[in-house]
Amino acid sequence: MKNVTDFQLEQSADNGLVTKYESLLPEKLIQLWQELGFGTMVDGYLKLVNPEDFEDTLMELYNPVYKKPIVMFATGMADLIVW
Repeated sequence: MKNVTDFQLEQSADNGLVTKYESLLPEKLIQLWQELGFGTMVDGYLKLVNPEDFEDTLMELYNPVYKKPIVMFATGMADLIVW
């Protein structure tokens, strides 16, 4: 994405992960994964994350309130942005 100018790559998004989530998450987010991978932006305030890294935490905190929550982003203040 050309609007993201300070992205710092931490991990690439492999094809298996993209395939697993492409029907569950917005198309624009999947495009970000494919183009950028996972890492930080906005001077470290926003982090594009691998949702599998947060599955256990979400099942403990959000389930059964939300069915199958998926983390999309984390902030520098430890907030999780969930789909």
